[in-house]
Amino acid sequence: MPTMKYLENITVDFNEYIRKGTATLRTEARREQTKDGIGTPQTAERSFQPRGLNIREDDLNKYGYTAGCAGCAWYSNKVGLHRGHSKGCRIIIEGEMRKTEEGKSRLEGARTRRE
Repeated sequence: MPTMKYLENITVDFNEYIRKGTATLRTEARREQTKDGIGTPQTAERSFQPRGLNIREDDLNKYGYTAGCAGCAWYSNKVGLHRGHSKGCRIIIEGEMRKTEEGKSRLEGARTRRE
């Protein structure tokens, strides 16, 4: 099986990569101009984009849905493309999470990923 050959070279532990601070680098493709007008694509890394707090459906059921938030609207009916939560929604949910020990722990994990 040809895919197994590639899997042998993966040395990153799932828990270390996914659960303990995955971060995404934003990139953009640029073309370098050449004589005949066809460029060679090159990638230029942008600034580091850490992932923030993942608002789960359980959080919404516990703390409530925010009116006017596209992410909450998607979770309420699960139709169409998944949308992210608005800043206002995140402020409300994070404020409620600060009142519980589990919430404080998750917020601390999100904060350390951002730093």
